[in-house]
Amino acid sequence: MADARTFQCVVISPRARILDCRSASIVLPAHDGLLGIWYNHMPMLCELGMGIMEVRGIASEDKPLPSDSFLIVDGGFAMINSNIVTVVVDDALTIQDIQAEKHEKILKEVLARPVGDGYSLEQKQHDIERNAFIEKLSRMAVSSAHR
Repeated sequence: MADARTFQCVVISPRARILDCRSASIVLPAHDGLLGIWYNHMPMLCELGMGIMEVRGIASEDKPLPSDSFLIVDGGFAMINSNIVTVVVDDALTIQDIQAEKHEKILKEVLARPVGDGYSLEQKQHDIERNAFIEKLSRMAVSSAHR
């Protein structure tokens, strides 16, 4: 049975449903800063930016203690209403995705790719910033594995 102070969290990308759980709190990278969400949050709709989304205190029938999940979110929208948070993202990476991608390799490719032929300086800067979040989330995964 889920704790009465949790709420439903659903994260959907064009590829798949990434997360569907009950959570105690969420921190979203909104387009204009971080947004914290708790039980009984006021209804709202917000545009997402790029950053790390934290889903804390995930309730699960098969685990005795709540756990946490972290995702890199890159654009989209979040809707909060009646203790349901629905996050529709343009792109998202989980820790498992990051381990498969090897951020060092991605950064080398981004830095080596010349600007031009449809690849703008803004896109290159965006890719470098995204890789910084990938590296940060990768470090978070390593440090949590050593606890």
